[in-house]
Amino acid sequence: MLTSVAAAAVAAGTLTLAAPGSAGAVAWIDSGAINGGVFGTATSLDVASTGPGDAIAAWTVPAGDIDRVYVSRAVNGDWGNPAVLSPAGQDASQVRVAANPKGDAVVTWEHPGGGPDLIVVDGRRLSAGTWGPMTNLVPTPSDNTLFHDVAVDDSGHAVVTYRIAHGLDSTAFVSDWPKVGSVTSSPIDSGTDDEFAPALAANADGDVLVSFARSGDIYATRRLGGSTSWSPAVKVVTNSPLADSSVALRPDGSGVVVGTQNGTPDVVRAVEIGANGAAGQSTVLSDTDLSANNGSVTANADGDVLVAWETMGNEGRGIDYAVRPAGGAFSAPAVLQDPVAANPQHPETVLTDQDLRTVISSTPSALRVWHRASGFQAPWQNHDAGPSLPIGQYAVDADAEGNVVVVGTGNNLVHAEFLDASGPVTKVVKPTRAISTTDQLKVGWSVHDSLSQIAPTVDVYATTAPWNAAGHGARRSSSTTRPVTRSRTRPRRARRTASRSAPRTRSATSPPPSRGATRSRSTTASWAARAGPRRWARATSSTP
Repeated sequence: MLTSVAAAAVAAGTLTLAAPGSAGAVAWIDSGAINGGVFGTATSLDVASTGPGDAIAAWTVPAGDIDRVYVSRAVNGDWGNPAVLSPAGQDASQVRVAANPKGDAVVTWEHPGGGPDLIVVDGRRLSAGTWGPMTNLVPTPSDNTLFHDVAVDDSGHAVVTYRIAHGLDSTAFVSDWPKVGSVTSSPIDSGTDDEFAPALAANADGDVLVSFARSGDIYATRRLGGSTSWSPAVKVVTNSPLADSSVALRPDGSGVVVGTQNGTPDVVRAVEIGANGAAGQSTVLSDTDLSANNGSVTANADGDVLVAWETMGNEGRGIDYAVRPAGGAFSAPAVLQDPVAANPQHPETVLTDQDLRTVISSTPSALRVWHRASGFQAPWQNHDAGPSLPIGQYAVDADAEGNVVVVGTGNNLVHAEFLDASGPVTKVVKPTRAISTTDQLKVGWSVHDSLSQIAPTVDVYATTAPWNAAGHGARRSSSTTRPVTRSRTRPRRARRTASRSAPRTRSATSPPPSRGATRSRSTTASWAARAGPRRWARATSSTP
């Protein structure tokens, strides 16, 4: 999203340019169908952000008697044509995508292999824009669904969790897939069995938190980045025959496990996991007047936590949620959707570092997305992505700037939309170092927005102050201001589908702005090296 304000500040002999914030409400960018000419009912689907405005979506779709894996990549919000990843003749299922903000990404899927009625997991890694060869991630095949999950840390190291089933025995395993080197695999909790449905979370440092079901209870264990040793598995939710759990991991290595506890009614419980792997505070989140399950938890870099879950009442199914600020306690449950829906909800959650809360679920005819800019205490907004689509599979992720990507399937299509929720990123490019001066200083900066068009001009707020003054006050206008001159005019917000005329200050041969482009600016800032009142200046020009 665009803002018309960039701030230049002079203090203690240096000049800095502050990055602007969002100037308006979040907005949706409808990408439409991204499956190209590949049609069919997707049987599994996932999406992961690879950077601001960039993402990878993967899905499995029937191709004759088998399902194959297809993938599409978005760059600055624009999706490319899908490509097939799985080989011909291989029946693929349970596709997963994981990535880090640096663009390291992997796609994994399950398929028959290793012998009759056995299943393995294969994957391909994206490197320098090219998909690498298929890699076997499960040395020991399973005779039943692996329930695998995958995560990628900031170094590009991928972690895959799954269960290996042989008859009545079922053991949770982990495979480490380094960016360079061979895959290694080992049991998560050696010497045990009857384990299944592992859930996985990893942070940027490579710390890993895993929950899994064992003998009707939910357990959790964690591992520090770079280590191969797991903390002792601790029981966190008892009497959980549904075995549905979700995990989130904070930057400091602590985390949260959410699971369903059987009772009258069933409740959703959240359990803190300390940085040492020990279980901490346990909280029933759901309203004890309604049966609840299918909890989903997420955490951001500040350590805030968002949990959403499905409720079941006499008239149907709904969605409730609770939040826990870093260092605080969980809020009381609140209602996103009253329990009136006929179809299961299975909510998915995203909480960005910018405090944008997002919950997705499905209605009989659309992919329903709730979002709230909690930093401003704004009300929850809802949006139907892919209207008139009988939604089947769906997934959501967010990038480092706070934009959200959503994908869903229906009517033989794969539909994608971006929630453009972040302001442009501003970077000082001139001067390249702190300098001292008593007169004038050339200032240059660039502005980049991954999803919105950047207009060819921008207003600038600059400040002057007595030399070595303690700081600058609030922005204000004054008749004593000294103008900061610019050769461009005020920006105009331009959605991808909107039409707009060229600004009067742009020549006929100037190329139009493009989404994801970076624009550079420069100006001269002046200030007096003497005591006196602070003065503020704003560029003025006509707007086309």
